[in-house]
Amino acid sequence: HGCHWHRCAFCDTALPHIACYRPLDPALVAAQAAHLVETTGRRLFHFVDEALPPGLLRRFAEEVVRRDLAISWWGNIRFERGFDRETCRLLARSGCIGLTGGLEGVTDPMLAAMRKGITLAEAVTVLSHLRAAGIMTHAYLIYGFPGQSIQETVDGLEIVRQLFAARLLTSAYYHRFALTVHSPVYAEQEHFGISAPRRKNRFANNDIAYRERRPTGADALGPGLHKALYNFLHDNLLDADI
Repeated sequence: HGCHWHRCAFCDTALPHIACYRPLDPALVAAQAAHLVETTGRRLFHFVDEALPPGLLRRFAEEVVRRDLAISWWGNIRFERGFDRETCRLLARSGCIGLTGGLEGVTDPMLAAMRKGITLAEAVTVLSHLRAAGIMTHAYLIYGFPGQSIQETVDGLEIVRQLFAARLLTSAYYHRFALTVHSPVYAEQEHFGISAPRRKNRFANNDIAYRERRPTGADALGPGLHKALYNFLHDNLLDADI
């Protein structure tokens, strides 16, 4: 339950399902998986955690290997340094077939602005370890983050192009930044250069209208970003000028 990082500026970090991190014993999770295999015959598992911590995943994988449990699984991680070469090999041995993670702003300045807690170099190293272990990778990307210039978005896409060309990414998707009431961006509007109404909607609070102090025209970039990723996913235009 929750996210062990819970600091990303765009995320609902004030809500319990993000902020209140309560991990389960990895041995218990492996036992539950074994029980489900035995009672249902199902062997494919999707862990829907906000971000699976490398230390807990190592212990889970060790337990799966110890039990000789034949399963396949995937889930969400942060591309953080704890996913070293040996850890990624162990995850593959335990049946990990794919992992998704947030690259979001891609460039180091944007990763810092978004408070991701990782650097581009760390993320690329993790992606290379996962590829070497035969684990597929998907990256979540964000454009239109407050203060993100068109040039920074283009620079990020160029890095994404290189990651696809190097076969370090299997797939990716660009999401338009959306302001949520329970995020640091909403709480620190002056810092992030935006203004938004200080109120909550009666139902959903995950797409709040706001104004940027210095508009960047990010909306116009969406079609090009999606077209680029569609082509990269199909090994097309990997040498094109971004």
